[in-house]
Amino acid sequence: MAEGRRRERRSPLLWASVAALILVVDASFVEDLDDSFKENRKDDIWLVDFYAPWCGHCKKLEPVWNEVGKEMGSTGSPVKVGKMDATSYSSIASEFGVRGYPTIKLLKGDLAYNYRGPRTKDDIVEFANRVAGPIIRPLPSQQMFEHVQKRHRVFFLYIGGESPLKEKYIEVASELIVYTYFFSASEEILPEYVSLPEMPAVIVFKDGTYFVYDEYEDGDLSSWISKERFQGYLNVDGFTLYELGDTGKLVAIAIIDDKNTSVEHIRLKSIMQDVAKNHRDHFHRSFQFGHMDGNEYMNSLLMDDLKIPTIVVLNTSNQQYFLPHKPIESTEDMVQFINEILEGTAEAHGGDGILQRIKRIIYDAKSTVGSVFKSSPLLGCFLFGLPLGVISIMCYGICMADSDGRSDEVEASKKDSAGRELTDEGTEEEQEEENSENRLEFPGVLEVKNVDLNCAQNCSNHHTQFFNSNKLIVRRGQLFGFYVHFQNRDWDDDKDKITFTVTTGPKPCESLGTKSIFPLGGCPDQSRWNAYYKLHNEQCLHVSLFPPASACIGCYTLNMCLVSCEHSSTQHLGDFYVLFNPWCSDDPVYLDNHAHREEYVLNEHGIIFQGVPKHVTSHPWYFGQFQDGILDICLKILDTSTNFLRDPGMDYSCRNDPVYISRVLNSMICCHKKKSILKLPPSNNYLQGHNPLMWNGSAPILRQWFQSKCKPVKYGYCGTFASVLCTVMRCLGIPSRVVTGFYCPLNAVDPLAVQEVYDYTGKTLSGKEHIW
Repeated sequence: MAEGRRRERRSPLLWASVAALILVVDASFVEDLDDSFKENRKDDIWLVDFYAPWCGHCKKLEPVWNEVGKEMGSTGSPVKVGKMDATSYSSIASEFGVRGYPTIKLLKGDLAYNYRGPRTKDDIVEFANRVAGPIIRPLPSQQMFEHVQKRHRVFFLYIGGESPLKEKYIEVASELIVYTYFFSASEEILPEYVSLPEMPAVIVFKDGTYFVYDEYEDGDLSSWISKERFQGYLNVDGFTLYELGDTGKLVAIAIIDDKNTSVEHIRLKSIMQDVAKNHRDHFHRSFQFGHMDGNEYMNSLLMDDLKIPTIVVLNTSNQQYFLPHKPIESTEDMVQFINEILEGTAEAHGGDGILQRIKRIIYDAKSTVGSVFKSSPLLGCFLFGLPLGVISIMCYGICMADSDGRSDEVEASKKDSAGRELTDEGTEEEQEEENSENRLEFPGVLEVKNVDLNCAQNCSNHHTQFFNSNKLIVRRGQLFGFYVHFQNRDWDDDKDKITFTVTTGPKPCESLGTKSIFPLGGCPDQSRWNAYYKLHNEQCLHVSLFPPASACIGCYTLNMCLVSCEHSSTQHLGDFYVLFNPWCSDDPVYLDNHAHREEYVLNEHGIIFQGVPKHVTSHPWYFGQFQDGILDICLKILDTSTNFLRDPGMDYSCRNDPVYISRVLNSMICCHKKKSILKLPPSNNYLQGHNPLMWNGSAPILRQWFQSKCKPVKYGYCGTFASVLCTVMRCLGIPSRVVTGFYCPLNAVDPLAVQEVYDYTGKTLSGKEHIW
């Protein structure tokens, strides 16, 4: 009996000893590194954990790291596993770029690869084996290809011989080997279902199918691989969402509870999977799909309270997000929601503006304070209550000290206010007395009651009602009418005369055509500004005003000088806009085809063609030339051009010429200057701005340029430049459309490049021309 009890006591001690022995054995595969590591490492491949002894995350990683060391040692891997106390050997850690703890790096020769994946044994071991091996792994046979396809969910394959594409492929692989596998092979090893449009080629295999890289359609190879290294549908968590930020795609996520088996949760997940699989050809370049378990992380990220299950679409480039305005009941509802986002009609929330940043600071502070009180109420009361109490006492003392002085100031201010009221009353009486004196001095003077510019009817007649504005917007070479109402007597041709003055620009001048003075009356004249009238009733004139087809476009000021009984008075009637007129045969922009005017001037929706001649794709674009504020932004573009800054008066005088306007706008869209509309991404790196391929409308680009005080919008490409230019041209009344050229030299110096540009007289036009 006693012997049995002794055995029972020994058992826990025995198991503890065995566990300790296992830990020691696992740890024996991990070397503790010191300052000699710097000189001795170059002949080997090392996987190193740079840690700090006090770091909680480092302590949590330690048993995992021991398992990694055991796995690498037991499989005969050439990779040695070590760990270094970065606080004791800070100089070595700094040399390897260690900024936080723990930091995992694979050191291979002179190269150091950062590990940024999940801190699990399998993920770390796969990273080490992938990066330690060749950057490009050859596939010599179809059996080897099938083996790789079964083992890896996503991998890239180069097919072909030596070529510039292969050099680029190797360059990209050396940088992105930390994320995925890269292989090369000959065309013979490919299965029969793989069809290549041309050789050489780069292919990605994933989601049970394959996709071929197209330089014209997909852009830079590095960007394409960064986007395609993920499966089409993902189980998204915080780390995955961070990684997806490098792709520049919108991330469509179904927020669900994985443990909830109700119909709503299962349905949303199935809808998202169906869109990712069956609509990939339409959306894969712009969207990444997946689902997330729970809403805590998303609520913290969006500073919102999302109810699950729900759908959210994130724009990781500018921190905006979109929520469906109605429940997503089917795949068709989800596709419609995505199309609304692409068309720019879906409401965007969040963003990275100053208000959102302030909101983030407040939200983080609130969350921090809440977590402190939740975990330790007494500590929270001490940390926040004591400073608030001291500040309150100080404020109370200051207020009490100044109370007497403030009461005296209030009394004095009351007296001053009373004095000012008396003075104002006296002024009003004086003004009324002056008006009475004027009436006595000029008893027959005609007085204007009001002026109705008749904006709605004029805009309809001039095809500008689509601007949906209460402003008067007309087209040159066409009459517009308004009403002048009088209040004290009827109009008399013998006693009353009216003269109008129209001006535009900062320095209006008659000789430059930016100012015109003309009387009311006489015969219509198509070559200059003029006005005539007819009686609407005895105390109302209907005035018809004519801007000639050669008038400068822009914003005009309209003034009226009324001379009655030898007494003159000038009245400002308002501002109005004059645009080019494709409906007027005297205007150089005239189009005699109704369908062409509807398409090239009034249509706000269009298609941008992309790709290559044998494989043309289309991308919808919302030009939005009639959206609120776009007309003023278009005129602002002209006012920021080099020509305007050099000579404002001369620039405004040339705005009657559509060719001149076109050239100025062309240079302003992307002239690589401080106030150009768009900017090209440096080396196809758009992490500091907006993915050029993600734009789907011109209005957001123009508004961002205007709101940022005319700073170039980051980023655009040739299709974006052409689409924005088309919007501005249509807004000002110049018919235009976007044409995609598949055989066009760009920034090249060869016999096909545009070397010189001439005007219609044969004169050489100076300056660098951009032709989109």
